[in-house]
Amino acid sequence: MKSHLLLLAALLLSVGAVAEDNWAAAYAEQNAVFVARYTHAPAGFKAGLTSRAAQQRFGSDRPVYGSFAPAAQLPNAGSLSLREFSRGMVELELAFQLRREIHAPLADVAELRREVARVALAIELPDLGQLPAGADALQIVRSNVAARYFVVGDSVALDDRDIDQLAMRLFHRDALLAEGRSGELEGGQWQALLALINQRLAMGWRLSAEQWLLTGAIGGMRPLQAGEYRGELGGTAGVSLRLEH
Repeated sequence: MKSHLLLLAALLLSVGAVAEDNWAAAYAEQNAVFVARYTHAPAGFKAGLTSRAAQQRFGSDRPVYGSFAPAAQLPNAGSLSLREFSRGMVELELAFQLRREIHAPLADVAELRREVARVALAIELPDLGQLPAGADALQIVRSNVAARYFVVGDSVALDDRDIDQLAMRLFHRDALLAEGRSGELEGGQWQALLALINQRLAMGWRLSAEQWLLTGAIGGMRPLQAGEYRGELGGTAGVSLRLEH
């Protein structure tokens, strides 16, 4: 009986090691295919599959992470053509900036909070056309988590505000499209941000104060359509973008 248990434990360890190797290979391919094209530093970094439901949908046991191309940030209240996308989507998120360049992992949320300079409302525009049909989580990683464009709006004061209790709403043509609480990410905003930072550092990046860190969709992801999108955060901050045919 003992020998059978030892054999089972060894098998589970082996399977786990193979799984981690698969994740490492997927991120190496992400860097080789997407990030190697960048001529300047990324505009920012993003987390995906940050809810349990999204992870279950794509057969993942963890969030996934990608990088935004240097020209990925669009101006607030600007416009963009739908022709830029093959299968565009829209999400409402929080975006963070750091006080300084970070090049070593952060130990915990307490250390992280000392390093955060600002938080703002953001609209992310991923392009699922970058993913193969029936993509699983590893393929999502290889495809750079479908990163394409993002827009950052007004910042909000951190102060004593609970970062997980902010009401977030996304409108399309003034009709409510999605809404949720900022803390609906698994583990909450601070844990999502900490994991994003440390994973990107583990991939060899240094994170600068100019880059934006997007922690994942609030209220779900919707197909991109023509018209104006407008996001609201707690009634005090906003972000907008117009999509043209």
